[in-house]
Parts: sequence; structure tokens; C-alpha cells
Amino acid sequence: MTRIVAGFGLGMLVVLLTLPLRAAVLEVGEGRPFAHPQAALAAVKAGDEIRVHPLSDGKPYPGVTLRLNLPGLTLRGMGEKPVLLSAKGVDLSGRGPVPRAVIQLDPSAQGALIDHFEIVNGHNDDGNAAGIRVNQANDVTVRRCDLHHNDNGIFSNPGGEGEVRRLRLEENRIHHNGAAKGRGNSHNLYLAGAGVYLLKNEVHDSLDGHNLKSRTHLLLAEENLFRHARQREIDLVDSRESAVAGSDVLLRGNRIIKGHKAKNHEVIYFGSDGSHQRRGTLYLLNNVLETPFTTAMIHLDGPEVAMHLDGNRLVTTSAPKPGRLLRYSGGAAEGRVVSGRNSLSPGFSDALPSGTPAGLPLSLTHLEALRRSP
Repeated sequence: MTRIVAGFGLGMLVVLLTLPLRAAVLEVGEGRPFAHPQAALAAVKAGDEIRVHPLSDGKPYPGVTLRLNLPGLTLRGMGEKPVLLSAKGVDLSGRGPVPRAVIQLDPSAQGALIDHFEIVNGHNDDGNAAGIRVNQANDVTVRRCDLHHNDNGIFSNPGGEGEVRRLRLEENRIHHNGAAKGRGNSHNLYLAGAGVYLLKNEVHDSLDGHNLKSRTHLLLAEENLFRHARQREIDLVDSRESAVAGSDVLLRGNRIIKGHKAKNHEVIYFGSDGSHQRRGTLYLLNNVLETPFTTAMIHLDGPEVAMHLDGNRLVTTSAPKPGRLLRYSGGAAEGRVVSGRNSLSPGFSDALPSGTPAGLPLSLTHLEALRRSP
């Protein structure tokens, strides 16, 4: 028998048609049917929910390596605090059947929900493991999780079996992630794929790379806090997906705060760091950006990137030295920047291009569509 549940959108129809009428709930914890999440996962069926209860005295579940490969699964931590999962001492090499994350969602795990966990110690010798890895799966939601001290906090990658469509990250705390021997290439968030929505996350204190590095075709980030990255706060770069025209990013209502100890002094970069050319527009609407450095706050790189700024508060605390707003390179030009109704603190040596945008562009509907129902 099949079921259809409202609220998931058309992208979930195939998943829902494969789920049983009544999903099972598998309970994990002391004195419960399953002692470890791994055991429950071995018994799960499509559409089931695994509820993981905290261990006594806040101890972590040890040796956690969960590889999800069935549609519509829910993995939920119970209790007031996120349930602690640790992969300390575990092989996360990604070789053969071994996952490359504490929780890995493979292509057939579309429609999964990961909710209310604290996830730590996702490491491997290559420095590319993660707390959570979305491996080609579509329609995944990660909510209310605390991810720290992994190589990458959350990592996503498209591939031949899935494009990472409608990935939703909501109300998570993602901090202090980075490989011990990293070279700036492990991050709090390292995202690629077709489309990602970030809502009300706190992302801070990356240990090696950026707070957010994204190669996605489309990205919508609203009401998040990004602060005190080791490298850039937000690094928006190229890939096969973002080399397509209309590879746009909308940052709206975020606070983006540069810390004094950063190695890279730029706040936001929009361009390319590989063999492709980024093609799209960065929309900055109603954000607060702050930097203590004289380096340009925003760096545009490439002949096919553009930017639209409206209603932002831009702050420099670099006094007595003047701050700088914008840097152009690789063919980027001031003529592709539209700005208006922004508030600038005293102390900047340059100005935004003049002119007031005539309202929001209608084309933002393709970005706002990323707000699928969780």
C-alpha cells in the first residue's frame, strides 16, 4: 500500500509512493529495544523513524557510523539537549562500504530528516570526513543539530545518482570544525549541489577554512549568524553546477561578523577558485556585515558575476585606518553592481555604486522556491 503526505512538494512524490502506510518507530537507548543507533538502522525500513534517547550522564553513543540508504527515514534525538554521537577512533575513510561521515545520506536516502543531535569526531587521515555528509541525496533536512570538532561540519556533493536538490539546514549550530592538518580546505559548511536553504543557523569559529564554502547552483540563506571564521565568512565559488547561467545566491537578514583573528580578511567572496567560471548574481538584502580589517569586505571575481545590494548595514571598525567596501578582479566590474538604501558606517575609503534599485527583481522566485516544506 502507498501513502501521500501533504507538505513535501512535488520533488517528494516518488519517495512518498514507496513508503508504507504506517511507519514504525524504533527506540534506542538504555533499557529500550535497541542499545545503539547502529543496531536500529540495521532493522529499519523505508519511512521509519529512529528515536535515540540520551545515555545517562550525557555520555556519547560511541563508534557511530550511520549510512542511510532508504527513503523517507527520520533520525531524531530525544530529550531537552541534542543527543551526543561520537565517531572517535572510527574509520571514516569512505573506502568501500565505509562512510565518510558520522551520518552519511546516500542517494537513495532522499527525504530524510536528521533532528536534534550533537555530532563530533568525524575525522579521517585525508581531512575530508564530516559530521554529516549528504552524498547525492535530495530533499534532506538537518535541523537543531550541534556539529563541532569534525573535519567538515556538513558536507554535500552531487553525483550521477542525485543532485542534492532542496537541502534544508535549519536552526543548527555548526562551529569549530576543521581538519587538524588542514590547509584551509576543510570548513564548517562545505556545500555543493543543485540548491540549499539555510535558515536560522549559527555558524562560527571554523578552525581551518571558511564558515560557509558553497559550490551550489542556487543558495538561499536567511536569518543566520556567521562569525569569526578562520578564513572567509562566506566563500561562494565555482563548480560544474555554478558555471551555469543563473547560479544565484540570496543572502537576506543575516548577521555576518568578521573576527580579529581571521587569517583571510575578506568577509564574502563571489567568484571562482577552480577550472569553471561562476555565472550569476549575489543578492545581499537587509544584512549586517562588519569587519575590523582594511581589506575589502566583498570581493567579486570574474566577468560573469554581478551583485545587488539593498537595505544592508555595512560597518568597518578598522579606524584609524580606512576600511574598504569592494574589490573587483578577473573581469568583474562596478557596472555590474546595483545598490541602494544601504547604511554605511564612517570610515570606508570607497563608496557603493550610486542608484536605487527599483524594488526586488522578479527573478528571485527561483531562489525563494528553495523554501520547501520541511
